[in-house]
Amino acid sequence: MAYADTKAAILTHALAAGAALTVPITDVAIGFASPKGRCIRIYWGGEIDPRHIGKRTLNSEMIGQRTIIGAFWPVTTLSTDQAAVIDAEMAALANELRTRLDGDAQLGGTQSDINLDLGTPDFVTIGSTRFLAVFWDVIGDYFEYTLGA
Repeated sequence: MAYADTKAAILTHALAAGAALTVPITDVAIGFASPKGRCIRIYWGGEIDPRHIGKRTLNSEMIGQRTIIGAFWPVTTLSTDQAAVIDAEMAALANELRTRLDGDAQLGGTQSDINLDLGTPDFVTIGSTRFLAVFWDVIGDYFEYTLGA
């Protein structure tokens, strides 16, 4: 199993989730959390202990991979109208992502199993723009590394 295949499968689901919104999010890409507007970014989030299996066998180590999905909405005002729109879109995107990723827990055979952690919104400032962002960790089990003698 190659991590690039896992990330590509997550991208496919994120593209579909963004497209399913009432006003689609079309800027969906593999890239770091440096948005220029309303978008979704996906990037490697490091190694983690696998969630569904033990970490070691007699001759190998099992390592999970964390993939981060970040969704960003520019906050240009603090109006209640803008807040209501962003709030509804965050909830709808969370529903779409969870439905798609939980429904494909093996990501088309690129993982033995995944966990989609809970998304939590937060205000972030990138450059001089304030965004409301939601980040999800997708934890993939597992990559196996042989231990040397």
